[in-house]
Amino acid sequence: MKDLQSNFTDASRIYLSLENQIRQMFNLKPNKSVSLDSALKSFDILVQMLYLYMAAIDDDVSELEFKYIKKLTIEEDILDYINSVSNKNYTWESISSNHMSLEEYDDFIHYTNNLVQPKISSFIMLVSSIDAMTKKDYYKEFVQGFKELFKLFCNVKSEVDYEVEIDEILNIIFLSKYRSLKTIFSLNITR
Repeated sequence: MKDLQSNFTDASRIYLSLENQIRQMFNLKPNKSVSLDSALKSFDILVQMLYLYMAAIDDDVSELEFKYIKKLTIEEDILDYINSVSNKNYTWESISSNHMSLEEYDDFIHYTNNLVQPKISSFIMLVSSIDAMTKKDYYKEFVQGFKELFKLFCNVKSEVDYEVEIDEILNIIFLSKYRSLKTIFSLNITR
């Protein structure tokens, strides 16, 4: 197993590469109704939501994983966002296994997912619509980047291979929506 710092350095490199990909895509966007800052914040929310799901894969939601999430994403903190749109006062410490049962964490995840879904959906719509207009396959790059990013995250505490779980979570939250929207946008462009 890689040491934590090496793991985090690799994850940071991948995260920044994905963020740079979004910047490149944004430059191709003809309609600037969504700001780059807003798109990057939505990307951070998406990454953190995926990480929150993955933190529970091993039935131990640790503060170490949350430190990793908080340090990696830089544009928007998902808990700050949740607290701002609800009357909650979540902290990273308060959602760990030390303070929540797995059942309570599962409830928290579903609650959080419902609150952030509009931001995530608008981000997916934005990047899939841009991707549909280009010859470059951004979808493939997102898939590869996210898989690498989340394998590193899962290796923070364990050497267990969670590839099936990673694929399932990525598909539910991001990939299936992206793929469907890209197809729809591509059909509209060819007409």
